[in-house]
Amino acid sequence: MTLPTVGGTLSAMKWILWAVLPAALLLTVAQVSAPQDLQNANGSNQKRNALLAKITSMETLSKRTADAFSAVPRERFLPSYLENMAYDDSSLPLGSGQTLPSPSDLLRAIQALDVASNDRVLVVGANTGYASAILSRLAAKVYDVELVQGDRAGLRQLFSSLGYDNITVSSGSNSDSFAAIAPFDRIFVHGAAAEVPQSVFSQLGNNGKMIVPLRDPTSFQMVVELSRAGGNTSLRALGKGFYSPIQIGVSK
Repeated sequence: MTLPTVGGTLSAMKWILWAVLPAALLLTVAQVSAPQDLQNANGSNQKRNALLAKITSMETLSKRTADAFSAVPRERFLPSYLENMAYDDSSLPLGSGQTLPSPSDLLRAIQALDVASNDRVLVVGANTGYASAILSRLAAKVYDVELVQGDRAGLRQLFSSLGYDNITVSSGSNSDSFAAIAPFDRIFVHGAAAEVPQSVFSQLGNNGKMIVPLRDPTSFQMVVELSRAGGNTSLRALGKGFYSPIQIGVSK
């Protein structure tokens, strides 16, 4: 048996290093330079899943509702300074007296709506678009009326960038903006009204449901469900709410 010389051994080791080192360096560089947005997305997904697990331990959600929540990045619908709180189960102040309800409050209302895949849903109120985005994962079509003046073009662009092409944002800020294409199967009033808005309820179809938070003079809120069947209307309380106060009007 012939033993390798010292020189031969070093030469062999040199070629091995040249073969292995570039791959190792590439792996290290790939690990260090992994796209920041991908890392952020993974972190957001983990936080979203953890929040969903917390909510489902307290609320009964259908798989469709849970999946819709999981599909929508809440942080994209918040000002940048609130993104780190996107998956806290709390209401968030948006400025100018506006408040985004907590995920659990919102999901409770959406679950009660019981949206079918062929439903047309009307959303009326002070909304960042987040509620409409979740509902768009459940319904055939969502019609969004923003009662508070805002960047509607930006909202449309955000929906488009996320692939939510079944949401139509109204160009006006009146509750009858989509009255011409009523009735709707489901209506969600995203804001606390002083009374049941008849201008909105009149757009609800037979066998339809409407969710609306109602506020009293002390600012206490109760979320109620109104169901229409034939000529009868039933009302059911769903619990306390923490939504932005809104004034609902119609076109003159």
